[in-house]
Amino acid sequence: MDNEYMSEYMRSRYSIIRHEMIRLLGNKCIQCGTDEFLQFDHINREEKEYSISKIMLGNRRRLLKEIKKCQLLCDDCHRKKHTSPHGTLASARHCKCDLCKKVKSDYNKEYNKKRANSLTGQANSS
Repeated sequence: MDNEYMSEYMRSRYSIIRHEMIRLLGNKCIQCGTDEFLQFDHINREEKEYSISKIMLGNRRRLLKEIKKCQLLCDDCHRKKHTSPHGTLASARHCKCDLCKKVKSDYNKEYNKKRANSLTGQANSS
């Protein structure tokens, strides 16, 4: 019984704090203006110290400091922001179009060539 109570308490607390942080950031997606399916997005990933969801229930000052580095994006806009264009190595991991297949194939050929040269160089120096 105590575990159930505590679980429900923590879920409720998380939800209240999350809604408060969303309110601080303007209550809507900065790209399309929707107020549904909002997510916290670090504007500059290099400045990110913590994942917002991981520190939501932790130290309040740390959370507010991290929130200042964020903006609100809806699920669709967040996905678009982090989706790499076709023909890049990042997109080749997931996309199966001909362009992305070629990029991945070219990368693998170059990687294998460098690796073989590296292993050959190690064998010669031994």
